[in-house]
Amino acid sequence: MQVRFFHLTAACISVFLALPASMVSSVVTAAERIPVDVAADWGLLGNWAVDCQARPSNENPYYRYVMSGASLLLRRDTWTRDENKVIAASITDGGDIELVTEYKALSHVITSRYAKDNADQFHPVSVRDEKGVYGMQDGKSTKTGLAAPVMTRCPKT
Repeated sequence: MQVRFFHLTAACISVFLALPASMVSSVVTAAERIPVDVAADWGLLGNWAVDCQARPSNENPYYRYVMSGASLLLRRDTWTRDENKVIAASITDGGDIELVTEYKALSHVITSRYAKDNADQFHPVSVRDEKGVYGMQDGKSTKTGLAAPVMTRCPKT
């Protein structure tokens, strides 16, 4: 009986030791995902605008999420153009994508959360700066209360 107890206990211990090890490896794998892979999985890579037929402007920004080497870049075209590096990305439990983007020209790091409306449309849910100040929350502008614009996938240009 003691031998059986020992084998049973040893088996249980090995299972309990193996379980946390496998959990740690899956957490490490998820944490190691680079922003461009997360963006590709979510369907974010490509060209986006409020109105793909209209010219870029502040009211009709064009966003282009592109892979450059192993980096994810956001190229914006409004009344001016800039290029910004996405330094972190994750997909939330609810299926939204959260991007942390470094805007060097503005000296800001902005965290943006987007929700899919369908495969070819998304809208901002929240946008906040590194100080925690929201420019958009719950899908609405914190300044005007207007709903966030819906971004539509544009044909390649």
